[in-house]
Amino acid sequence: MVINDQTSQVQQKIDRIDQLLAEMNKVQAMADVWKGKMDRLASEKETAREQLPLVEVQLRVAKEKADAWARQNEDLQAQLGLAIAERDALGNKLEITKSESETTRAGDLRRARGFNLSAEIEEAKRLKAEAKKLAEPEGEETSEGSDEPEDGEDPDDSGDEGGSSGDQA
Repeated sequence: MVINDQTSQVQQKIDRIDQLLAEMNKVQAMADVWKGKMDRLASEKETAREQLPLVEVQLRVAKEKADAWARQNEDLQAQLGLAIAERDALGNKLEITKSESETTRAGDLRRARGFNLSAEIEEAKRLKAEAKKLAEPEGEETSEGSDEPEDGEDPDDSGDEGGSSGDQA
């Protein structure tokens, strides 16, 4: 019985050892999995460290480009502001020039009308004088004994009636 007891205890210890070995194999397998994951993470970490300077350079270049674009945008906005201001100034100048042109054109038109009327008056007086000369028989003189028309107007008069000199408005 003692031997049986001892055999039974030994058998229990062997079973316990087998159980512990199985658990140890499971733990070892899990440790291997974790070690593989750690190795992979370490490799990824190393790759990331190697790529970090390149990424930093790319980031700096991108930031410099963004800064350059921002400056260019500001310059273009300033140029646009100047162009708008110039356009507005030119628009104002155009309006002033149009107004001056209309005023000048109206004045020129009035002078041109006055001049044309003066020329027409002169032509009418000349034609009237010629008509009177043609209507009188040759050799006859007017009752006053001169070549002037009866109404007292001078056929060679420049047409400056009322003291104006062709600038009639």
